Amino acid sequence: TYGEHADSDKDHACDYGCDEAIGTCEDKDLDHDCDYGCDKTYGEHTDGNDNNHLCDYGCDKVADDGCYDNNTDGKCDECGEAFDHTCEDNNNDHHCDYGCDKYFGEHVDAGKDHACDYGCSVAIGEHKDADKDHACDYGCDETIGEHVDANTDHACDYGCEETIGKCEDTDLDHNCDHGCSAKFGTCEDTNSDHKCDYGCDYVWGTHEDIGKDHKCDYGCSEAIGEHVDTNTDHKCDYGCKDAMGTCEDKDLDHTCDYGCGKSYGTHADSNKDHACDYGCDETIGTCEDKDLDHACDYGCDKTYGEHADSDKDHACDYGCDEAIGTCEDKDLDHDCDYGCDKTYGEHTDGNDNNHLCDYGCDKVADDGCYDNNTDGKCDECGEAFDHTCEDNNNDHHCDYGCDKYFGEHVDAGKDHACDYGCDEAIGDCEDTDFDHACD
Repeated sequence: TYGEHADSDKDHACDYGCDEAIGTCEDKDLDHDCDYGCDKTYGEHTDGNDNNHLCDYGCDKVADDGCYDNNTDGKCDECGEAFDHTCEDNNNDHHCDYGCDKYFGEHVDAGKDHACDYGCSVAIGEHKDADKDHACDYGCDETIGEHVDANTDHACDYGCEETIGKCEDTDLDHNCDHGCSAKFGTCEDTNSDHKCDYGCDYVWGTHEDIGKDHKCDYGCSEAIGEHVDTNTDHKCDYGCKDAMGTCEDKDLDHTCDYGCGKSYGTHADSNKDHACDYGCDETIGTCEDKDLDHACDYGCDKTYGEHADSDKDHACDYGCDEAIGTCEDKDLDHDCDYGCDKTYGEHTDGNDNNHLCDYGCDKVADDGCYDNNTDGKCDECGEAFDHTCEDNNNDHHCDYGCDKYFGEHVDAGKDHACDYGCDEAIGDCEDTDFDHACD
């Protein structure tokens, strides 16, 4: 089967799309809607037969939602019954909302805000200022007219009696700061400082020095032109006659300490100590050893690098050309006695199979006799093999290969390892008696 047989949108048709009708369309509860839930409605919601405020179809709703007396005649407009109303004024218009002649609240404004204290929308008192004091004559808190003085006459343009702005001259320009026509102070310069004695910006007299004596010809106390010598020629740059700076070389840098172009002493190093013979601090000649002869190339007594051969290659580690150590093998150990990697003679026993190196070293060529096939003879030289039974690997068997067995396979220390030394684990680690310890 495909799809469930259901009707979620309550249209009496199966949602899956089959043709079968679902649910009966009826209104047993008389609520005007199909009981199944579809959008079909039954009967109009009216009360036209008896004006009893009940729906004629039979539903339990009040058709007109109670009694109403819109014409305020004291009777219900629909059913004609006497209408019991309550006098109130929810819109604060001083009149009964029902329509009767009852009046609510006095029309007063104790707060002087132009609004009736009862809450009605009527404005009370005119908003004006006959005395030009910027305050509403009615008594409200609002300010009337801006307190400004566009023509800078110290009087408010609105007409109030308050004075605006002080008559003063803080910027010392001889004019009232507020902008009125008042003038302050006389413009003169009694102390010859080029400035008005009152303090204004007016400049008096020309500031110049024709005689080049660093003094203003007008008579002010200011010095003209700095007494400096930027080009260090011992003459003042301004043009005065004073000589400047002593010509000497106390720091022994070959140049005049003052900075003129005069030079002192020759820059030389006759004793090859990298220091100038004149006494300056400059280092002369580079101290280095490019030819790797362990001596400074400049000629000073400094030496470079030790004469050593750490890698035993017969060459000095520093890089010089001298050969170090003789290459020979006097002890017949196949290696150069000096320690280089040169080897002498092969380590073989090809002549007589006597287990001795033919080169003459004291090593046993094949490290002794071996009898790997356990036939009782040396595998190399054929001599009878005198072996000793032993078990160096602790596997309980003779290393030579015979059937001798070594050591019992026990674990007295209970460490899961054989006491003899073999690598076999002994006993499982478990706890069958639940005592938290391995059995």
